Amino acid sequence: LDVCNFVLTNVCNSKCLLCNYWKLKTKKFLNVNVINDMIPYINKYKTRKIYITGGEPLLHPALYEIAKELRENTKCKITLCTNGYLLSKYIDRIYQFFDAYIISFDAPREDLYYLIRGRNWFNEILKVPKLIKKRNPDAYIAFTCVIQKSNYKYLEEILKLADSIGCDFMGFTLPTLVP
Repeated sequence: LDVCNFVLTNVCNSKCLLCNYWKLKTKKFLNVNVINDMIPYINKYKTRKIYITGGEPLLHPALYEIAKELRENTKCKITLCTNGYLLSKYIDRIYQFFDAYIISFDAPREDLYYLIRGRNWFNEILKVPKLIKKRNPDAYIAFTCVIQKSNYKYLEEILKLADSIGCDFMGFTLPTLVP
């Protein structure tokens, strides 16, 4: 079992064009007991990586306890997948639990970011790599961009911007289209 993904919640504070989590009426949070029950299997099958994702995992009320439990009881590299907005609020409490961060970033400009993500967080997200590296210089930081009609002409600009603010990697993906 090389990789284990934990989707902690369907709750999200962003309003992305290509996602519907923020529209869902029923809010769900993964029970901490599921994590605790999985730890023996993670160790038994020598899992190398754990991805913590969501919705927005930083909105899970027990994220700290979950991350601490995984760090203390597994030998895995742990990655937080996030939209990045709440990192400035929580980084001092969680940085020691994560080896890597994957941060959604779909635009090279404030107006386009707002159009795609439905939030005016562009300038906050630009600060995130330095914020993380200040707490954990060895942390691996990746930005990921969903290619869509609004941003496909700006991929090179997105890549250059991510590089200029200290990202270690920039990934581009095509959306999964479901009727």
